[in-house]
Amino acid sequence: MKEEPTLATKVEQPSDEPAAVAAPALGDTGTSGVDAPPVGRAKHDIAGYIAPVLISSIVTLLALAPVLYVRLAHLPKPVATVDLQQLVVLGQQRYLDRRNVQAAASVPDVSTATAASAEFARDLSDAVIELGATCKCILVNKAAVLNSDAITDYTDQLRDKLKLPAATSGAPR
Repeated sequence: MKEEPTLATKVEQPSDEPAAVAAPALGDTGTSGVDAPPVGRAKHDIAGYIAPVLISSIVTLLALAPVLYVRLAHLPKPVATVDLQQLVVLGQQRYLDRRNVQAAASVPDVSTATAASAEFARDLSDAVIELGATCKCILVNKAAVLNSDAITDYTDQLRDKLKLPAATSGAPR
């Protein structure tokens, strides 16, 4: 019988010599191509955790958006007070300080006082409307509010805007 040639396989036998163990090459990480984890595996694991969290967060925001819109869009305006009585008294005081007051008022004095009063009323009304637009709040006369400590008072700002003198102790507050 004729023998066919076969490929000889080299089977390594363990040896007792320390030189037989191959030293790792410089820069070798110690992992071979078979044992090393795939390069993109770690990135894929992180993306596998982040993607569901991101998707659930977006879905939650989309679900809550109408509720938040209705809640925030329909908030009531804050309430603030203005002491109109104090401002009127200070306006009168300013007018009287500018004019020499006589015991008996003449007809021109009465008409001048009436015109000055109408001008002050217009200025006060315009200032209150402008303040209401600026503060985006509902302005209420301080005399109509029982507990005014919990509400913002804009009387001093209106007084400064109208260039009225500071309130004295005799003026109502």
